[in-house]
Amino acid sequence: MDTEQEAFENLLLRIRDKRARISEYLAEIEPRSVRLVNIGIACGLVSAALTSAPALGGRLVTTPLTQFLHTSADASPSWRILCFAAMFCSLVAAFVTNASKAQDTASRIAKAQVCRAKLEGLETLIEVNKTSVGKAAELYGQYIGEVSFIRDKPVRDALAAR
Repeated sequence: MDTEQEAFENLLLRIRDKRARISEYLAEIEPRSVRLVNIGIACGLVSAALTSAPALGGRLVTTPLTQFLHTSADASPSWRILCFAAMFCSLVAAFVTNASKAQDTASRIAKAQVCRAKLEGLETLIEVNKTSVGKAAELYGQYIGEVSFIRDKPVRDALAAR
């Protein structure tokens, strides 16, 4: 096998490994991102509902709730319980929203998806001999630089065995 062909084979191996790692990353991070968004939305809605119940319903809501909870209207009015529950839901919504933003999850998912598509295109160019080894390696370096947040696994032992 000539040197250029070996270089192409090694590069293809690296591309396939990186695409697989990106797919693993996306399979792990996308569902977590969706869960965080859904929890934030649900908690925000529950918080609004709990807050609006005593505000809109007044005693029509709070009196039956106080009786249902077997609490004293003077010592522990039900609106306090509703407001505490609303505060808790609001805190959870704020936490999950900020956790998602702090990790820049949506941007990372988009970058990973784009990189995976670019690497697939590069793999096709190599397989149909429409690029040189040097140009392909340069493009590979550019593409993987866009997803530096994805930790690499060691390149397969097949590369080291050559």
